[in-house]
Amino acid sequence: MDAMKTEGKAKETANSRNGLDDYIRISSPGVIITTFARALVVVAVIVWGVTGRLPVKETVTGVVLDPNEEYTDTVGMNYIDQLEAAQTEDNTNEDLRVICFLDASRFNLDAVEKVGEKVVLEMPDHSKFTGTIEAKAKPVPISRAQAYETLFCNDWLTENCIRSEYSWLVIIKPDKDLAAYEFTLANVTFVTDEVVPISFLLR
Repeated sequence: MDAMKTEGKAKETANSRNGLDDYIRISSPGVIITTFARALVVVAVIVWGVTGRLPVKETVTGVVLDPNEEYTDTVGMNYIDQLEAAQTEDNTNEDLRVICFLDASRFNLDAVEKVGEKVVLEMPDHSKFTGTIEAKAKPVPISRAQAYETLFCNDWLTENCIRSEYSWLVIIKPDKDLAAYEFTLANVTFVTDEVVPISFLLR
């Protein structure tokens, strides 16, 4: 009987020692630091998901043109205010603009007004430039026929630049001279909005 009691006490002591070891192991500084770091990361992600902002981008096809140039017998740019020519001594053309159109079936006037002032322009040779929006949409979108006239009645430009029956006309002034790309198509990337990251999870 005493032997059984002694054996039982020995097991209890061993169990309590194992529990103490587990406690010490769980409570070791390395485990605590790791747990704390993970918790910080989770909190940081949650805060960023609620307070952060992600840009929403839209890329359309535009064309590098001189609004004052008559590329055909038909005078284009009927719906654009004429800009003063600025030919420099080194033959660069500061009057060049990038003309593009935002699909009115996807963007209302409020959305167009929120478009950021800076855009990225990518040329066919993959050269990239920045530009500044010089003129956003008029109060009403223009029809495909009006856009056609704006693009000097050029079927090729209309086919590549106009995606809908009604569009918002946007004029962009390049930050660098694009004389080498006159009458060239360019990919124009706008920041059209900013969204809260967590909204992607809620969709």
